[in-house]
Amino acid sequence: MRFTRSGALLMPSVSGSPVSAFTWTETMPTRLLRDGIIHSQRVDMLDAPAEVFYRRLMSAVDDHGLFDGRPAIVRSALYPLRIDRVREADIRRWIAECEKAALVVPYTVNGKPYLKMLDTKWVARSSPKYPPPNPEWLANKCKQLFTTANLFGDVVGDGDVVVVGNPPPLAETPTLQEFQKHADGLCIPPPVVEACFHYYAAAGWMRGNTRLSNYKALLQSWWTRERQNPKRQQAERPRMAI
Repeated sequence: MRFTRSGALLMPSVSGSPVSAFTWTETMPTRLLRDGIIHSQRVDMLDAPAEVFYRRLMSAVDDHGLFDGRPAIVRSALYPLRIDRVREADIRRWIAECEKAALVVPYTVNGKPYLKMLDTKWVARSSPKYPPPNPEWLANKCKQLFTTANLFGDVVGDGDVVVVGNPPPLAETPTLQEFQKHADGLCIPPPVVEACFHYYAAAGWMRGNTRLSNYKALLQSWWTRERQNPKRQQAERPRMAI
């Protein structure tokens, strides 16, 4: 069995020359399902259909845990082969169960509904595909959900926010314009600054159970990781060679 460097499987033809039977891609999903989800008190609050919904939603949200909140869209995206068996009423019920378990938060922006999956902490390789919720509102909402469910200290996975006892007091969160001022003198491209802002704004300006406040250091570490990204290095190489 022979493969090309691009991943094409070569099969012999009648003439003896190899032909491509099929190709595969090296791009793999970036969603990591950690074993902590099995022992999570929050996930255990869901019934079996709601847990399946939650796990399917993991594959649909963007890198910031955001997705369209319209039941019809959620239904077609998560259950494309079960449209005849899954109702929009089911979607609404499962969203409500996930919200009660402090796993998903529904919110609206300009009158349009969206979903925010909590505590994803995936590596964001792109800007949010959907408008994120207001960080202060999200922090208050999470505090309310965790208090109601008595779930402080519960962990879904290694990347979850772990809250022990009372949540930390809310701190002022920056606007995009205020955040951009922290990039002065750092020579960081504006799109990179905006990506960093949207990523941490969607996370409620939290890293683990620590509220972030040193935005200049945050930008510097983000820019360092960005420059170590092979795709960025390849894109910058022609300009550096000039």
